[in-house]
Amino acid sequence: MHSRIFVYSKNNKIKKSNITTSSFNEHWFTNNIADYVVNSSLHEDIKWLKATLNDLPIDVDIDRKYIISHDDFKTMYFKDKYNKFIELLVKKKDDITLDKFSSSNIYIFNDLWQLNNLYNDKYSFYFCNEGIELLTMDEFVRKMEDDCKYYIIKTFDYHF
Repeated sequence: MHSRIFVYSKNNKIKKSNITTSSFNEHWFTNNIADYVVNSSLHEDIKWLKATLNDLPIDVDIDRKYIISHDDFKTMYFKDKYNKFIELLVKKKDDITLDKFSSSNIYIFNDLWQLNNLYNDKYSFYFCNEGIELLTMDEFVRKMEDDCKYYIIKTFDYHF
């Protein structure tokens, strides 16, 4: 499957990125998540991002290449994930016995993976600042400031 890495800056004067596909060659990302990273179409990828966030209080400007989150964006972005997280937590609470917990039970591992994935999806979009700090979409949204412009200056396709 494929997803995207969005290289961003809060500075609208930065028009080019020094980050290239080779920046990911010996990076934890390609050792743990992605099989490979290649260049991608900035315009098409911003359109994909806009479609993904369509019903949320966020502006995604395809032509000017920026995003701005507004009040309640974070709450609305995480609402479904949170509800699924709590539902799974409650459902699995009684399933996990001390015997299962103290043995090498694959089901507990799978349950923990599902919970972790709901909290922080590692196989979705990533956001990367110029310092090559990669954040999952979930991590990026948690750190976003309301009414702050984030300029998207480059995108990469990654396969996982």
